[in-house]
Amino acid sequence: MNSLIKRKNILLFAASRFLRIVPPLFFVLFLTAFFFGPLISSYSVKQYFSNPELFGYILKPLTLVIQYNLPGVFTDNNYKIAVNGSLWSIPVEIKAYIYLAMVYIVSLIFGKYKNYFMLSITIIVILSPFVKFSPMTFAAYDDLNSLFLYPLFAMGCLFSLLKDKLHINAIAGISILFFISYFISSNYSNRVFFFSAGVAMFSLYIASLPLLKKIALKFDISYGVYIWAFPVQQLMSSFIPNSPYINMFTSILVVTPLAYISRILIENPCLHLNKKFQCYYLKVSQYRVSKVA
Repeated sequence: MNSLIKRKNILLFAASRFLRIVPPLFFVLFLTAFFFGPLISSYSVKQYFSNPELFGYILKPLTLVIQYNLPGVFTDNNYKIAVNGSLWSIPVEIKAYIYLAMVYIVSLIFGKYKNYFMLSITIIVILSPFVKFSPMTFAAYDDLNSLFLYPLFAMGCLFSLLKDKLHINAIAGISILFFISYFISSNYSNRVFFFSAGVAMFSLYIASLPLLKKIALKFDISYGVYIWAFPVQQLMSSFIPNSPYINMFTSILVVTPLAYISRILIENPCLHLNKKFQCYYLKVSQYRVSKVA
């Protein structure tokens, strides 16, 4: 949302989101499919590489469909068909960015009031599950487990729109309200939303504290951690079953360097490429304007 508000350009917004999400995603898909997969699969190497599921695992995400299984991989685990269960949210996230771009395009009709229009839409999406106005209206997504993903995404957009007006202490207060709502609500789905939103707001508040700012990591590895965590945990579970605490500890030791590798080898070059593309695009746009003038 910040990049869209700052640049006011759909093409630049789409390029930045594509380069942020897709290359690291295919990096983890490629390595799990062609390196880890054949090493731990119960299939022979020939059977593994001749199985059409192998390429479906890599190519289906291009159509925003996630295939979770690889041939003969993790078949004895508790989650037998999930190589990377974390990927279920990727299509939802990409769709959310598409809808955000559509809302921004429509907002241009309102001229100087476009921020008020976007603010209204975000509030409607946030409130929609609580007034029986389903987010399915905004996104044709038939998995009710993701009922609150779009409202939570809209909440991020809301804070982006209000970032210059909202004090960090107000965010702490909002997080407390969410936690109170969590404890007094009797509806399970609502409790999930209140807890998730409360944790997100409290994390945002904690991250803004001076002490944590001083010890901030040089690189943001959050996306790498997210897309690598599940396959690594599955891998650890296949070697050390029924040991959740050992699984968590060993997974952290493995996921952290993998996330750093992803950041350095994939994400940083993509961020640099995105900056070069934006500079080139702006120069071309300025040249065209000067020619017309």
